[in-house]
Amino acid sequence: MAWGVALACGLGANLSGGCTRAVVVPPDRRLAAYSVEPYAEVLAAAVERESGLVDYAVLPGRLEGRLDMYLDALARFGPETTPERFAGTDARLAYYLNAYNAAMLRLWLDEGAGDGDPDRDVAWLTWFSTRRFVVDGRARSLDDLEHGIVRGRFDDPRIHFALVCGAVSCPPLLAEPFDPARLDAQLDGLGRRWLMQDDGLVVDDDGRVRASFLFAWYAGDFDDWGGLAGVIERYVDEGDPRKARALEAARSGRVSSLPYDWSINQKRPAR
Repeated sequence: MAWGVALACGLGANLSGGCTRAVVVPPDRRLAAYSVEPYAEVLAAAVERESGLVDYAVLPGRLEGRLDMYLDALARFGPETTPERFAGTDARLAYYLNAYNAAMLRLWLDEGAGDGDPDRDVAWLTWFSTRRFVVDGRARSLDDLEHGIVRGRFDDPRIHFALVCGAVSCPPLLAEPFDPARLDAQLDGLGRRWLMQDDGLVVDDDGRVRASFLFAWYAGDFDDWGGLAGVIERYVDEGDPRKARALEAARSGRVSSLPYDWSINQKRPAR
């Protein structure tokens, strides 16, 4: 179960307004050291491995408590607060990717996603900048994590395959935490997986090629790869019949953006 929430709202020191959510975990249930183990348990139970969709209805109760244990650990440990625990670029990047996605799950639960309603929309106009969590000793919004830290400090366009905003058109959520020892393989796997899905890359029978809006929003982040063509070259298999057509369209600038579905990335009931 979730043990409690300390919520501070209003104008803070940075005059940005909004609310900071601090999870309250009983002292005897707090992690003595940083560990992704409780978060791994949450992801394994709630995330559908093939689709990356989330069964939010299974989270309220014990798993919600496990998520809060992890969020409490994120508040107390991190690359700035306890740098000796996060040696190396991969350890730091994995930490921040996990922090963003865990906060996203908590935000959806706060919005009532545990009732299983698949028709909710991400409150994206306010969530990303005004809702804050204590991460690594500081109150941070999802925008702070994504743009100020992950995009600001790590020159790796694969982060766009890994940060999940909670909408259907976001990349699929990985059903396990990011692990510094396997981070390259995890990020590459997400890139291949996303371009196989209809929210990542679509090649229509009439020859039209469409890709996620993320490639337009963050086009500059992929410049060193040769733009979308470089992404397709890396992550669409040679045996995939879509590859040649998609590469030709990307190289000639004839790729349009797919509509962005902001509805919740909720696992839908079987029909």
